[in-house]
Amino acid sequence: MSDLIWLNGEYVKRNEARISLYESGLLYGYGVFETIMINKRKAFQLTAHYDRLKTSAKHIRMAVHISQKSLDKVISRLAQINSIEKGYLRIVVSSSEEPMKSMRFSSSAEEPKKGLDETGEYQTSSMILVETGPISPDYEKFRQSGVNVILYPARRSADTAYYRYKTLAYMENLITRRWAFKNKALEAIFTNTNDNIMEGTRSSFFIVKDHKVFTPSIESNILPGVTRDVVMGLCTKNAIKVREKLMTKEDIFTADEAFLTSTLMEIMPIIACKVVKKDDEIDTRVIKDGQVGPVTRVLQTSYRDLLLMA
Repeated sequence: MSDLIWLNGEYVKRNEARISLYESGLLYGYGVFETIMINKRKAFQLTAHYDRLKTSAKHIRMAVHISQKSLDKVISRLAQINSIEKGYLRIVVSSSEEPMKSMRFSSSAEEPKKGLDETGEYQTSSMILVETGPISPDYEKFRQSGVNVILYPARRSADTAYYRYKTLAYMENLITRRWAFKNKALEAIFTNTNDNIMEGTRSSFFIVKDHKVFTPSIESNILPGVTRDVVMGLCTKNAIKVREKLMTKEDIFTADEAFLTSTLMEIMPIIACKVVKKDDEIDTRVIKDGQVGPVTRVLQTSYRDLLLMA
């Protein structure tokens, strides 16, 4: 584990870091975060991640008081002093002010004027934490062999907007991921109340059918994945047709290939999908022939080439 982190403008040892007892992320999960790959000691796709961080923060009315340029410098410095050639970086933005505001019965008109952004909307001051660490070597093994996923039986709202933003309210994802591990699956796949496939607890979802690539559309109420966008671009670059659509469980079971994408997983092949039956037994359905497919392999190679050129 990397020893030094960056907290509110200072490089400190991980075991010496201190935050307020009133931190809203700690008390209420009120905050935002991003996980970014460090590649060659630089942040991969930093602009896309930073833009999403700002978008998520704006949705919950929280300011991000660090520029992309400053964040880039922090990342490079942390990667150097922690000797991270390739690994992960996590930035967390929270506030110690929001819990106190939520206890008051005051209108927005009574809020103090300082802190207004360009839209005139009051935004809280932020706590910013940046940490780094290594990526599990298991990911590379799984990228070669493929993994199992499992469909989570409880459905998510098709309308709740917060699923489209990367906030600290992550308990549902964590508990569901543990449930997936218990059932010998690397990832659980959510569906929504319209019975559409959404995404994994920490990943975007893709299938391949007749040499065409499909992924759930944003209208499924999903987080717009950064790696998801990169992979869609790689499909176009490799003359592979790619399309977003509203997807059902049957699309999975009839797919020729399937894979997950995320910052740390990169492109993770799926070889089987598990389903919970009415009697709570688990039915394992193999994707096609249970092997990593050719389209997935092409995209994996193209993604690695992209990392080499970055």
